[in-house]
This record gives sequence, structure tokens and C-alpha cells, in this order.
Amino acid sequence: SRSGNPNAKNNLHYIRWLTSHLKNRPLRSIDKDLIDSIAEKKAKDKRTGHLHKSKGSEVSPGTVNRYLACLRAILRAAWEWGWLEAVPPVSLHRSTQKRIRFLTREEASRLMSCLPDHLQPIVSFALATGLRQKNILDLEWSQIDREKGTLWIHGDQAKGGRDIRIPLNAEAMRILDEEDGNHQKYVFVYRGRPLGSIGSAFERAVKKAKVGDFRFHDLRHTWASWHVQNGTPLAVLQELGGWASLSMVQRYAHLGESHLKMWADNLSNDTITAQLKDPKSSK
Repeated sequence: SRSGNPNAKNNLHYIRWLTSHLKNRPLRSIDKDLIDSIAEKKAKDKRTGHLHKSKGSEVSPGTVNRYLACLRAILRAAWEWGWLEAVPPVSLHRSTQKRIRFLTREEASRLMSCLPDHLQPIVSFALATGLRQKNILDLEWSQIDREKGTLWIHGDQAKGGRDIRIPLNAEAMRILDEEDGNHQKYVFVYRGRPLGSIGSAFERAVKKAKVGDFRFHDLRHTWASWHVQNGTPLAVLQELGGWASLSMVQRYAHLGESHLKMWADNLSNDTITAQLKDPKSSK
């Protein structure tokens, strides 16, 4: 739904899966060996259901960890309530850093040409702002200050749980101007109604444009990657994207390495040589 806890549905899914593997087992029988066995089963599962967009492939270590974290929270609660004498160790899987999938300018142009008319402004807005799909589809005019050129995402709508204020660039403002008047409440609509999802229309466009291995969320990666390639500092990108910590944007750091040279040249050979000959020159 458009309101409520966005994680509740996922947590219920984790609990149901865990219950199917732990039902009729006494709490005291849940030990490290059983937990490791459950983790191994989950790792070999195929992706299915609403939690996965790439269905059919094996789940990632990160997905396994979310199930294990849910189980650990349940066991800790049982210990706090006096139902367990100790919490068995829950070893999380090591997640490997996946490559960042982002569009080249040519790929982005090709994708845009294959999108249906109602998705073009949505995808363009994602590339202009880096907003997540749900934040775009749920975006209301009341969240936008056209005069100041900003929008804000309420904490209960943000992944990090805190309010985010985002400055809007000229492209984002242009898109808003074009969408103005289509709906009284929501910014992006289709046939006069808000979109609950973009369905399979985006996937068909990706396939038609021959842009392989690409999801809607990768538009956010594209936005961030283009920023770094154009010289935006990571600390600034963190604020623009609403990330909770700088470590979360370090994945994009390598894309901006070419921009480090201008700073490296602040300490040129001539400067080093001069300071070695005359240490007082550096004071």
C-alpha cells in the first residue's frame, strides 16, 4: 500500500519461510548446525515471489543474510523472554560486492526511445534525481517546492527512515512542468490514475532496447555513476542521494578516479623540489 511499514510484508515473508523449516521443533533444538543447514537451503533456493525481480536464479548472500537476521531477532527475543538460556550463534554469509550496472549515454538514449509515452517522464525523472521507483510513483505535488526547486521524501517513505530534501536540477524541473495539471494529487499518473507499479512495460522496453542485465533500480546507479564521472564529490553525492553513510557511496568511487589527477597535481614535482631545497618555502 502507499502507507504503513514498507518492511512488514518482507518480514512476514521471511517468517513464513523460516516457519516452514522450523515448525514442530523445540526452541532448544535450534543450534548452530541447524541454522547453518537452513542458511544452506536458502542459498540454494531459486528466486521467487514479490521480493525478487530476477526470478529463477539462486538467491544472493545478502538475501540469505536477511533471513538469518530475522531468525536471529526471533531467537534474541525468545532469550529476552526467558524461553531460551542462550542465543545460538548465527553466522551471516559474506556478501561479495557486485558490479555497478549503469547506462552509457547511448544506452540511455536507446532505452528512452523504446519506452511507452507514460514511462518516459518517469525514467527521465529517475535519471535526473536518483530517486527510487516507489518514491517517484508515490510522489505528490505537496512534496515539491517549485519556487525553491526542491522536493522532500518523508521519513516513512525513505529507505533510511529519515526525511530527505533533494534539490532539483533543470531537467527535473522541466519534467515537472510538463506533468503539471495531469492530476491534482500525484505527479506521475497513467490515464488519470496513479501508478501502483510500472508492470512489465519497463522490462519490455529494456529488452527491445537490447540493454541487458538492467533493472529500474539501476537508474539510480546510473544517476550516481554519471555524477561521479562528472566530478561530483562522494560526500555531496551522499547528501543528494539520501544515503545514511559515506561508506554506502564508496562503490562509485572508482568511477571518479580520473578526476583525482587535478588534486594530485596540487603537489607537483617542481613544488616538491623547491620545498626540499628550501624547507622554509612551505611555511
